[in-house]
Amino acid sequence: MSDLPPAPFAVVAPTPFYTPGGCSARILGEIEGVSAFCRSPTVFTYGTGADLPGLEVVRAGPQIRGLATGLHWSRPGMDVLLARTVLARRELPGSLHVHLYEGGSIGALIRKLRGIPYVVDLQGSLVEETSRYLRRGLGGVTKAWLRRVERLAEDGASFIVTSSPSMVRFLREHSPRTADRIVFLDDGVPEHSILSSADRDKFRAAARAKESRTEGDFVIAYLGSLSPTQGIDRLLESAPEILRQIPNAVFRLYGVPNPGSTLREYRDRCTRLGIGSQVQFPGPVPYDDTSRVLAAADVAVTWKTNPLEANGKVPVYMAAGIPTVGIRTPITEHYLGTHGEKGGLLAETAQEAVAGVVRLAGDPSLRQRLGDAALAAAHAELTWQSRGQRILQLHKQGGAA
Repeated sequence: MSDLPPAPFAVVAPTPFYTPGGCSARILGEIEGVSAFCRSPTVFTYGTGADLPGLEVVRAGPQIRGLATGLHWSRPGMDVLLARTVLARRELPGSLHVHLYEGGSIGALIRKLRGIPYVVDLQGSLVEETSRYLRRGLGGVTKAWLRRVERLAEDGASFIVTSSPSMVRFLREHSPRTADRIVFLDDGVPEHSILSSADRDKFRAAARAKESRTEGDFVIAYLGSLSPTQGIDRLLESAPEILRQIPNAVFRLYGVPNPGSTLREYRDRCTRLGIGSQVQFPGPVPYDDTSRVLAAADVAVTWKTNPLEANGKVPVYMAAGIPTVGIRTPITEHYLGTHGEKGGLLAETAQEAVAGVVRLAGDPSLRQRLGDAALAAAHAELTWQSRGQRILQLHKQGGAA
């Protein structure tokens, strides 16, 4: 039994936990951060997802496989079952840390019925996300109903935590009554995953040997959900031009598709674009192996443009010590610096981002300087432990026993 005190809160995660990337990665990172100061909190989540050693995971329904992140027709029913599962627990800690607006609505219900306060952890607007997923957009009634869910989650929370500077501004504009409870808490990385320069070079050599790559290969890495909202479609549209200008390049796109898509569909799309032999889909990367795997790359990319959402892949790239080429958003600028001085090149458009990748392909010394800058910034600013301490402070202030 650990000598650490019990966690003052439990986690409510209305997402497949654990699945690589996205919301799951942030949840696991926060848990690792607070676990430096207390025992790991209990996680209430869906029936789908992988169990992780050392974590108590309470699943709403039998454990199943195959449901990825993102919207899905079964999600409302799963959220109801998740709420019932939390309520069925006789003894709960003094507070809840709930994720997404769906978790916020569960937190509001439990606060009303059991008097337990909660902190809600948001990664974007429920209305905006749903609108992007629906081909015909949102009707007035549906939009009004979703906005009521948002208000319910916001109004009952002791604090509203969000990982995007733009989401902070959005909340202050659309929910001014909550302004004094909004807290910016960006994504971090586990301290053990931040490489030294020597380890980066060692892992690079080992990974490239395993992949049968020569130093002449120029490897472009992407990590995260294979989803249009993550910019994957824009990236694939840019890939032919990148490959035309860098004939020795190869893309390694690590991740899984959202519901409704398959890896075969992405591979077929690349074949139709004439780039099938130079775009590879290795699947997800085990959480603890991310930096070792990414170290094989020469650059990492993010074509994500949604200003309200976080972009947790960027600190992961930085921890691996590789330069990032990304389209400028408030969160990529937050991590990489206004001028990319913390490890990357920021572009205003996809065309400029293509030029950035091409520039780095032709300038190994710039890649080295930016990779070293990324490692320095990661060591100085990006550990989950400092964020875990802040989370514990919020729960103490919010009324946890």
